[in-house]
Amino acid sequence: MKHSWFWIIGLVLVFTISGVGLAQDEEPPTLPAEGEAPPVEGEPTLPAEGEIPPAVDAPPVEEVQGEVTLGAITADSPSYYGQEVVIDGVLSEFLNARTFILSEGAVLFNSAVLVINTSPDEFDLSVVAGERVQVGGVVLPSFEEGGFDQIQMDEMAGFADSQLNFTPLADIVAERFANYTIIQVTSAANVMLLPEATSQ
Repeated sequence: MKHSWFWIIGLVLVFTISGVGLAQDEEPPTLPAEGEAPPVEGEPTLPAEGEIPPAVDAPPVEEVQGEVTLGAITADSPSYYGQEVVIDGVLSEFLNARTFILSEGAVLFNSAVLVINTSPDEFDLSVVAGERVQVGGVVLPSFEEGGFDQIQMDEMAGFADSQLNFTPLADIVAERFANYTIIQVTSAANVMLLPEATSQ
């Protein structure tokens, strides 16, 4: 019994010492220049005045072949990330002039996504909540999974040219729609009102 305790204590010491050695290999943090605020971890940083930002390639966009449904996207979102899709649904709720919730319009098991327009144009004013629309855009992860951060980074890198005010929108999305898959619309014309179905 004493031997097993010695082995356990020995293993704990080995792991502790190797962990200390690994921690010492890290570079010490650099202090900000006088008058600068330290960067917040996880926050994107802008280049200093006069500094040229590093070149960044736009994320690749693949077009999905075949018909895709809103339910298919919400059921297996990761397989659609970065792909351009065209889906139909019901505009459930506007969050602002550039953002709305698109759902299946079902009473039970109502799948929904967050549609964010990153173009400089607002949506057509004739499109109102409760109507069926067709949306074309790129599928991104949810707010919780970093999709909203990806839009902000695109905005800073110049890939998106919207007038989107991210702070109030981020608060609303984080509070109510954090787990909704995001559809990034890069042209307001990619949201079209669908004609009402006629009964025969």
